[in-house]
Amino acid sequence: MSKPGENDAAWLPPRLRSARAALAKPWVPGNFPRSVRWKELSYIVVDELSEDVATLVISEWPRIDERGRRRKIGDSWEAGVGRAELETMLSERRVPKPMASDQELREREVRIGDAFAALTLRPRGRKPAITSPWRLIEAPIYDVSAAARDAAKAALYGAMAPTLSVDEVSHLLLDPKS
Repeated sequence: MSKPGENDAAWLPPRLRSARAALAKPWVPGNFPRSVRWKELSYIVVDELSEDVATLVISEWPRIDERGRRRKIGDSWEAGVGRAELETMLSERRVPKPMASDQELREREVRIGDAFAALTLRPRGRKPAITSPWRLIEAPIYDVSAAARDAAKAALYGAMAPTLSVDEVSHLLLDPKS
């Protein structure tokens, strides 16, 4: 007998089966070491902020599809955490991207859209409305905000830009005045 999830893609046509297999490759934010085990981490985004509370959306780590686009997989869940506690935790445990100033990053307030990679512990049963981030997130916490924003911009531009024909591309490349 197979394990749950083991043969889930067996019924798919070969093209879709290979597309699903391509999603097995994790998205790797630029300038971070490849030694980080990205697939094992959760993707954490600051979704809402009030004076006292930060709402986090936590999901499986994004994967890359056959066209190189970042894709969210699996379900996500929300957690309300104390904003001051979250900022304290980040100042102590946040790993900046290489080349970023440690001090500058550690002193920066959390913002909507900030994205992090870390191991998380999903609470079971009834969840309190607001919980401590110390109960949910384990160190190290990789700050992937800049890379996540760049990936989101690329996705937006890709969705909004028209597809160019080969002739149009040739014209643009050959005519520097265009």
